Order: sequence, then structure tokens, then C-alpha cells
Amino acid sequence: MRRRKIEGFKIYAPLQRIITDNYFIFAVTYEYNEGKGYLVDIFNSSSREYLRSAYFPFIPDFLKNGYAYRLKTGSDIFPEVEKYKVNPAVYGK
Repeated sequence: MRRRKIEGFKIYAPLQRIITDNYFIFAVTYEYNEGKGYLVDIFNSSSREYLRSAYFPFIPDFLKNGYAYRLKTGSDIFPEVEKYKVNPAVYGK
């Protein structure tokens, strides 16, 4: 009986994705707000400190040297790379 009840539960991982580079760790959660985007917890990878949480309108594909990159590709469009600076003043304490 317990087994049937447990099989009926839907359990999700607490994190959707973890993105990291030499400076930051972005822990993307499943929490999504229509007006704001995905909730991301941001950590400093060198000091191992939690910096803050922020909403992102998209999930970056990868981080490198303090920049977040988003790749736009498709069969009908020319591939495009968007580059965003991860500003420590914004994500710092």
C-alpha cells in the first residue's frame, strides 16, 4: 500500500541547472514568475559565499570569465550569441 502511494507522488529536483565559471555559481531553481523569470541563487565561487537570489528572464547557456552567454539557433535563423556582463556590484552584498 505504501509503495503505491509513493509511486503516485511527483518529486522534482530542487535545482533545474547549475552553471559555473571561475567567479560565479548560478543555481537555477524551478521557481518561475511570469513577469520576472526564473529564480537563480548566485554564489561567489572563490570565497564560497552566497551572494543573493535574482530573477532571470532566461537561463544562460554557459558562463565564462564573468560573462553569461545565450545561444540562439534554429533551422530558419542565423546563429546568434548574446553576451551579458555579470556585474559583481549588482550581485554583491
